[in-house]
Formats: sequence, C-alpha cells, structure tokens
Amino acid sequence: MSKPKYKFQGVDYFGFLAQQLGDLRGITTLAHELIQNADDAKNDTGELSATRISFDIEDDALVASNDAVFREIDFERMSNVASGSKRGEAGDRTTGAFGVGFISVYQVTDRPEIYSTGRRWILRPEKREDRRIEEFEDTSITKEKGTVFRLPWAFDNSEVRRELKAPPVNRESIDSFADGLKDALPKAILFLKKLDTIELFRNGKLVRRVTRTIRGNTISVEYDGVSPHTWQIMEGNFKDESKKIKTQYASYIDKNRTDLVRVAIPDTPLDDGLLFATLPTEQATGLPFHIDADFFPTSDRKSIAFEDPDTYDHRSEWNRAIIRAAASILLDNLIPLRDMFRRDASSFWDILNRLHEVYQNHKDNTRQPFGAFWQRLHLALPKHQIVYAESKKWLAPAAVRIATGDKETEAIPAFEALGIEIVHRELQRYRNILTSNGVGVLRVKDICEALQTRGLIGQPQPVPSDFQLKMLWKGIQGVLENTRGQSAEQEAKEALCKCALAPGLDGRLWSCGSVYQTDERTRKIFANLMPDAVSFLGVEEVPLLETLCPRFVPRVAIEELECLNADDFQTKWRDGLFSPSDLLEWFDAKKAELSEKLRKRLAEMPIFPSAEKLCPLKNLYLPGGFKDPIGVADLVDVGQLKGLSDFLQSLGAGQLTFEDYALKYIPQAFSYVCTKTKNQLLDILATRIGEIRENDRLKDELAQTNIVECTDGEFRQPADVYFSGEKVQDILGDFVHYACLPEKSKNRVDLYRWLDVKRHPDPKDVLAFIDKLVADPPNSDSIETIKRILETLGKTWDGVDNHRYDSLKNKAWLLSEGRRDKW
Repeated sequence: MSKPKYKFQGVDYFGFLAQQLGDLRGITTLAHELIQNADDAKNDTGELSATRISFDIEDDALVASNDAVFREIDFERMSNVASGSKRGEAGDRTTGAFGVGFISVYQVTDRPEIYSTGRRWILRPEKREDRRIEEFEDTSITKEKGTVFRLPWAFDNSEVRRELKAPPVNRESIDSFADGLKDALPKAILFLKKLDTIELFRNGKLVRRVTRTIRGNTISVEYDGVSPHTWQIMEGNFKDESKKIKTQYASYIDKNRTDLVRVAIPDTPLDDGLLFATLPTEQATGLPFHIDADFFPTSDRKSIAFEDPDTYDHRSEWNRAIIRAAASILLDNLIPLRDMFRRDASSFWDILNRLHEVYQNHKDNTRQPFGAFWQRLHLALPKHQIVYAESKKWLAPAAVRIATGDKETEAIPAFEALGIEIVHRELQRYRNILTSNGVGVLRVKDICEALQTRGLIGQPQPVPSDFQLKMLWKGIQGVLENTRGQSAEQEAKEALCKCALAPGLDGRLWSCGSVYQTDERTRKIFANLMPDAVSFLGVEEVPLLETLCPRFVPRVAIEELECLNADDFQTKWRDGLFSPSDLLEWFDAKKAELSEKLRKRLAEMPIFPSAEKLCPLKNLYLPGGFKDPIGVADLVDVGQLKGLSDFLQSLGAGQLTFEDYALKYIPQAFSYVCTKTKNQLLDILATRIGEIRENDRLKDELAQTNIVECTDGEFRQPADVYFSGEKVQDILGDFVHYACLPEKSKNRVDLYRWLDVKRHPDPKDVLAFIDKLVADPPNSDSIETIKRILETLGKTWDGVDNHRYDSLKNKAWLLSEGRRDKW
C-alpha cells in the first residue's frame, strides 16, 4: 500500500460571504448587527462597556460609532471570521457569534473600515487571505473616541458586488435607509444589556436620539422629545425545563445559554408584539407585549426557529420552552400587571382579550405555543380581583355584574346606589371574555336580591334618599327586555312584582304587584275605597311600571271592593268619601269588560243607593210601572243614579211590579203601618185583584198576614175571619170575628173571598162554640142557643157529617132534659 498524498483544502471566501450575506439583508439587520457588537463589547476587565452608539448616514458612507473599544481579542476574532461564539467568554450574556453578523455590512460596502484604539483597518474581501486586512497605525484614534465603523457606499457594480451577488447601492435609496432606521431604533434599544443611547444622523444632522432609562423593573424609552414610552419588565426563568433540555441535547446547546426570560408590557398595549433575542426579530406573535430570551433564531436573524415537534429539533424545543415560561411569568405577575393599568382598566382587559384571541388562533398550533398564555391564565382569572367596577374597586369576577344595552348602561349609577357592583363601562366592550370568566350579566335576580337587602320587598317603604328612581326604572326595563325566553321573562316579572319600586299615592314605595295603574279619574273615584294592602300608582308613563303594575280593570276593581263590608261602604258614603254614582258610571263605561259572572258579583255589593242606605242591587227595584203609594218599597234612588237605568238593568235590576210589591212589601207593612195605611193597601190590593188572582205564592203570603180588618178594629188572618151573614150569625153569633167592609166594598169582598175569608160556619168553630156553651151549667139562654143551633144546622147546613150531627143532637137533648152531668 503506497503512502498517502496530502492536498490543500481552502475556503471559497467570496462563496462563504455570499452565502452568509444572503441571510443578512436589510439596513435594519445591518444596524442590529452593529448595535449587537457594541452591546457585547467589554473592557479589559470583562465588563460590558458600551453605553451609546450612533449612526450617521452620510452621502458617501454609513458611519457607526460607539463608546467602547476593540480589545486585542476582538481584533483577533475580526481577523478570523466565524471563528466561534462569544459565549465561551466569561461574563454577561452575549448575543451572537462575533464576525458572522459583521458580514451584513457587505450588503452596502465593498471595503468596511474599523477605527479603534490607535488602529485603522480596511477590509478588502477581494484580496487573498494574507492581504484582506490593511492595518494602519493612527495615534489620533484614542480610546476616548471609542470605535468607529465606516462603511463607504458601494455605488458601482464592482468585482465585490458581482462576487457577492449583491446589487450596488442606489444613491436615491440612501434617504430611505434613514427612514428605516428611524423606526427601528426605539425597538432595538429595549432589551440591550448596556447601551442606553442610540442616535441617528443624516450628514451630521441629528434625525433621532433614542434614550433608555432603567428604574427597577421599569424601562422608559424616550425619543423626539415626546413623553417616554414605559415598559414594565417581568422576569422569570425555566430552570427545571432548561436543565432537562440541555441534558437531552447536551451536544447542541451551549451550557452558558441562559434560561432568563423577560416580558415587556408597554403602558399602551401593542398591536403585535415581537420575539427578541436581545434585539428584535421580525417574528410577530399577536401578543400585546414583547418577549426577550436567549432564543435560537433562524439563520437570517429575522425569526425564531419553531419546527414541527415531531422533528425533535433542539432549537425549537428550547424556544417553545421559553414561550411556556413567559406564560408562567405573566400568570405569576397577574396582579402587578393589573396594577400597572390601575388608571386604565380597559388596557388591562385589552391585554387579556388579545391573549384570548391569540389562543383562538393558535390553539391547534403545536409549533408555536403562543396560546399557552391564555391556557395558563383563564383558569386563574376567576380567583383574582381583576375586574374594575364602577365603584372604582377591583373585584373578583363573581362579585361583579356587567350591564348590557344602552338603558342598563345609563342606569349604572342607580344600580350602584342599590349596592350592585357593575363592571366599569369602559370594559363593556369586553363582555364576552368577562362573562366567560365569571362575570355575570346583570339579571333581574340580582336586582331583586339587592332590593331585598335594602328591605324593599313586601310592605310599603319610604323612598331611600340615595335612590335615583327614574334611572333605576329605565335600567330595570332594559334588564327585563334582555331577559330571553318566555318562561324566564315571566319568572323575572313575578319576582319584580314583589319589589317595592312603585310610588303609591301616599308617596311611599309599594311592591309593584300591590299598586294599580290607572287614570286620574279612576284614582279619584276609588282612592277611598281601596283596602290598606293596595294602592294606586302615583306616577304615569313609566314603561317598567306599566309592564309590572297590574291595570285597574273592572275585574280587579270588583275583587278589591269585595274586601269591604256593608258597614264600610255605608260609613264612607255617609262621610262623603265616595260617590255611588261616580262608581257605577265608571263600571258602566267599562261594561264591555264585565262578564256575566262579574256583573252578578257587582250586583251583590252594597253600593246601590236607596232612599236611606246602600244595598245590594238584588234587594232593590227600579221605579217603573207601579208607584209605591206609602214609600215602603226598597227602590233604587234613581235621582242619584241618573242615566244608569240601562246599566242597572244589565246587572239584573228589575222595575217594581205590583206583584213584586205585594209579595215583598205589603205583608211586612201590615206589621207596622197604621190602620189608615193598611186600608189604603187593602184598597190597592182589592183594585188590582184581577192582576194577582193567579199568584198562589202571593195568596199564601197574604193569607198568613193579619190583613183583614175586623168589626172590632183588629186585623186578623183571613182564615180567622167571617163575612157577616144570618147563617153565620145565627149559628156562631159573637163567638167569631167578622170582616169590616167599607161602603162600596165590592172589590174588598172579592179580595177577601180570594183570601178565603169564611162565608159559612166552620165545623170546628161550631164545635168550639158549643164546647164553650156547655162548659158552664145550662141555663135557659144556653139551652135556647143550642136548640137554635140544632134547628139551623138541620135546616140549612150540610157541612156537618151525620156522626157529628148526631153528637150535637144528643148533647142538645141531654141538656134539654136537665141532665148536665151527661154532656
């Protein structure tokens, strides 16, 4: 086997530069690399030393200056491009690989120049390796002057341009470089380790100065003389997870890579936060803040590596762990974050809302776990006092209600006065996220509970001094209108009806179900007739109360009037507290609403005036075809109820007929009227005998009345009275009572006959008369009387049966024989 031969293997330097430069395009990238190198600069003791950097866009070159100096090790690294990472150097975290980033200058220059610590370097990439760096001694370049990078613009299509496949610099685009850097510098300064001033010049004229001030956990960035932009820095780490990843990927992850994570919350939430690897990348997250950590960026330094989790890429695993750590940091600092916006709660909730939106957009994204922020937070939100209320207090979500709709929003002060904590109106636009995290929508139940706490349930109460009733009514109306579902709405109305929200006529607040809404005329008519437990509404045209308070319809009026008794009505009438006429006119006007059942109930009430008192209508008659001559009939006082006859008749009132009068009043009248009046009534009955002859009920009633005037001046029942005549008188004599008949008494006779006044001796009366005669010892008169009776009975009377007649004859014979002991 022959000995091996050795061949030279070099590096295509231009090819290497062209490849690296392809990932480092853009004036912002160039500026970032120069800023990064300055921020990493250290002094001889290993301490970060640069505090400022400036860029001057001159017409012939870009000049970048910083106040640090190149050490010998820095020159060595610059002479050996991509010689290695700066992480191996003890001290603070460094940002990148020295020399690789510097390659970005070749996008605008063919021969970069470096001035530092008495040296001037000119780099010429087109030269061979041993002649690429021209070094000049220059004692004027002192440490006090720091380090200067001068990058002459590559305007020509030079050999370097062609080899690097980089276009020449367009002279007209130089101004745009200044515009690009002007916008980029305020973001670039945020997480720098040491630099606190960045300046931008155009041909020596200041365009923008950006300064940074660090006070504790707060960073202020100021430029253009406007108010500083303030950032709250929240720090944390992922020590346990970083250790695990470093162990798993020990060959790939430098042991000095830090697990420090910083979240920068601006005083005004961002539209789209970025990921920083000390300097900002172009990796937008959608989050309202920036995140800085020791990320693994992509080769172009413009984004962060997030490969598919299935590839087990160490860079992506590390980067995802950083995002999860940032989410935990935010959760741990939830209350400080809230307090940061204590004067602007909407910004705090804007941040939370944005986190939720990002979650919705990334919940299925396994590569970029930006949804982790909301995943960590939303479980904790209900447990913290994070909702700003109108009372200027931060409260837990469950303790606050959100108003929805214009009416509720306008009534917030009234709800507050009631003791209900309401979400501040500036947060109402976050309704969805608030309600999904424990904030309740304002419901009728909340209002009723608050009213009950204030004692405004049930019994009437004075109006509390802090109540804004009109506003409260409007707000509750809005809540009711937003109650969805017929059942829920009905339940809400029933609950509100128990609440004292309705002003009564007495000025107190009554429960809505106890106060009737009606017009002024109705209130006037019924005001003094209402039971103590109810009242009339003292206001009008309030939509809520019109919805809740029952209307005073005839049915309701009857129900409330039925709570009074006859004495109540009588007393109030006598005292002038109500007018039966006005009351009945009101019902007449609403008669279309009266069912047959309601009409009957109304007629049974003692509200109808007669001459002396109020009576149920069933006890009264309307004056009609018969006029009461003696004023004993119970008649409606139509003088008080003019124009209501038709209505009264619809309630069942009838006109007084003679038969009604005779049946109801004449029998009663005979118990107390004088003889003259009795005879007057008898004449009326007699005159109208033809009308009543078939009325058996009336006949029975009159037959039990002492209606027949007798010759002795007394009035007796018809069955106890006889018409006078020879036959009766011959038999009974003065033993019975005889009707007294006035002159021209034909009608009276007809009446008495109809009433069965006796015309013939009644056997029982005859026997009773005989028993009376034989009760004493017989004498000539009694014997003669007995004989006359027997003689008369035998001739004319067939009303006694044979047995009784034989008995009478036997008695009479014994008497005539003087055998009294045998009666």
